[in-house]
Amino acid sequence: LSLPDLNINFSGINGSISLNSVTPFETNGTQIIFFDECIYEEYVIKDGNFSFQISADGVLKIEDSYSKFLNGTLGLKESSMSINDEEIEIITFIDNMNGQSIIDLFDGLDAEINGNFSGKIPLSRKNGKWNFEEGFIEMDAGQNRTLKYDANGLLTKDYKAGTQEFNRMKMAEDALKNLSLDFLRISFNVLGESRKITGSVIGDSILADGKKVVLDYRPNTIAGLDEIIRYLNRNY
Repeated sequence: LSLPDLNINFSGINGSISLNSVTPFETNGTQIIFFDECIYEEYVIKDGNFSFQISADGVLKIEDSYSKFLNGTLGLKESSMSINDEEIEIITFIDNMNGQSIIDLFDGLDAEINGNFSGKIPLSRKNGKWNFEEGFIEMDAGQNRTLKYDANGLLTKDYKAGTQEFNRMKMAEDALKNLSLDFLRISFNVLGESRKITGSVIGDSILADGKKVVLDYRPNTIAGLDEIIRYLNRNY
């Protein structure tokens, strides 16, 4: 099955669909479809399935979906989309997904991370614009969880060199270059019509001078999904 407008190709589809009617198109309750692969550009999702139903008013409801992606699980929960317009509401979830593989999805994000992630991110599309709803991604518990990120002046750029705040943020930048992680979480928050992403990075690092630094860094940004995607994929 090919969806050329979306550049999506499915292979190994199996299952059967029972219908109540063709006009209007309506399924006879919940249906289950399986597929071997779903390919979108260079990304390959494997061993997938989804259960769904289509009502007479043209609404496709996905009850749940599971597949293998980035050495973990990618799925959907309680999602819906209208066949007759562009409104979409989906709840994506990930489980035990490789952190470095997630980082590598974004061209502009230069970091090395060791550890797996789980969480859920509800997404919506209204009036032609995508956005996120309340959700989170969190690093799974485990050993040898590390982060190496060169902030390249990102944390210190708004402070005058030599000030106490500059020195504090410079120490945070140095710690992020080789950080042993205790906790890492990214939260997606809804504030009325605006969206806010908050982070929590907790860990420790041994600096070049041998000093141990305990880092509790809580970055945040206010932006919609479109702006965030453009930022992450910006060209340097």
